[in-house]
Amino acid sequence: MKKTIGILAHVDAGKTTLAEGLLHLAGATRRRGGVEEGTSLLDCDAIERARGITVFSGQARFSFGGDEYALIDTPGHADFAAEMERALSVLDGAVLLVDGTEGVQGHTQLIWRLLRQRGVPTFFFVGKCDREEADLPAVLAQLRVRLSPRLLDLSGGFAGELPAAAVESLAEWDDELLERYLDGGYDPALWLRRAAQLTARGELFPVFAGSGLTGQGLEDLLAGLGALLPTDYEECREAPFAARVFGVRRDPGGGRVTFLKILSGSLEVKGEVGGEKVNEIRFYEGERYTQAPRALAGEVCGMTGLRRPLPGGGVDGPPDRGAPGKGHRGGGGRHDQPGDIPAALPPSERPDRTPGADGAPGTGPGGLSTGVNLKAWGVDLFTFTGHKIHAPKACLLYTSRCV
Repeated sequence: MKKTIGILAHVDAGKTTLAEGLLHLAGATRRRGGVEEGTSLLDCDAIERARGITVFSGQARFSFGGDEYALIDTPGHADFAAEMERALSVLDGAVLLVDGTEGVQGHTQLIWRLLRQRGVPTFFFVGKCDREEADLPAVLAQLRVRLSPRLLDLSGGFAGELPAAAVESLAEWDDELLERYLDGGYDPALWLRRAAQLTARGELFPVFAGSGLTGQGLEDLLAGLGALLPTDYEECREAPFAARVFGVRRDPGGGRVTFLKILSGSLEVKGEVGGEKVNEIRFYEGERYTQAPRALAGEVCGMTGLRRPLPGGGVDGPPDRGAPGKGHRGGGGRHDQPGDIPAALPPSERPDRTPGADGAPGTGPGGLSTGVNLKAWGVDLFTFTGHKIHAPKACLLYTSRCV
């Protein structure tokens, strides 16, 4: 199965360290990258390496247990929350990382609300459990009180079968399972299927624990993602092409790269998307990428040659190709109509890019900030002349859509 997972957390909870640990465990990297050393595969931008924080959503791919994963490491700093929020629309499942020494923090609750609003299946991972000050029981109690009582506690380990305590908890939440359990008819396969169904519906939230730095608990997490996060992209391969855009950037040569998730069908190089032809299909591993002749349903890739699609928008093939396919199971059904958000906005709906008196980015409709001036981070990224922003010194992180 092809699955897209995102790692989300409050700043400094250890997201990138966890992502690097998963990649190393799965054999995608020969050695584990480090944030402090500036060797992280995913934090590959100069700003990220200089500051030791994630600013842009990094991507990588790995395989584990017969499944193929696209991993998206999102920023945890509130200033770059827009980058994180854009990635939610393409996730099959989210790993919400909670610091085992700090517990549930303010931004953790914000991310949780966004995940619930979008209906993204969510797995908890309590990290930094290798530290003496970590308090796993206290964090689990916080999660039940502040986020959800419907936790499936797999923090003691998971190898494909639910532990006894989790079996009983699941039976308490499902009448059919409770009846089977009381009659002595425990069926491990049935319990796992029901746990996966409840997780997909946002009625159950598996919890794992360990350390991204030492690798503790990471194999359990991947086993849980394999067993409790099914997808059905194989059934969508013959459907018409449909995709959702979640990012637009410039490569070192100044070319526009559109990052999107294929929801159904497939697309080949020189294929048509909304009246534009695709020049290249790229699969990224941090800042590096490999070119491919084709992208299939369930895959996350970058494409060149597309000039109109914007983050958050849906795209499909030529206008006469018919209705979109089924889409995937995550995201609360928001991918069923890939054309529900226009690929281009009329001028009246576009955010105002006119800089203020202090050189800060403008505001969008309703006075909402549409950009973050990274000059405060000690980097002079953009220069304004009149109403123009001169690339490549421009870096605007929009809270809704990039224009």
